[in-house]
Amino acid sequence: MGKTYELNGPEAVTYAELAQRIARVCDRPVKFVDIPEAAQRTSMLALGMPEWQVDALLDLQRYYTNGQGGEVTEVLAQLLGRPPLKLDSFLKEFQDSFRNSATGA
Repeated sequence: MGKTYELNGPEAVTYAELAQRIARVCDRPVKFVDIPEAAQRTSMLALGMPEWQVDALLDLQRYYTNGQGGEVTEVLAQLLGRPPLKLDSFLKEFQDSFRNSATGA
């Protein structure tokens, strides 16, 4: 108790690769659109988000898009006591949820 863990899955993927894998499993087009940071900032501020929150979200996004969130460790497996699901297995298991969310069902 009192410990903090950074939980990572068993593989690192880019946003574009994630979109490709979702598309393959759901048999429908899925595309990752990389919206320029300036456009994101403008949009979030226009929605009334406080500047500190916009800065924090953009910092977090930069962290991942710069590859800093791609570390794969055994922490999750140790905590679970079993290997975590790989992305393709997860997507296959929940493919109906992804299909339904695309159609609004």
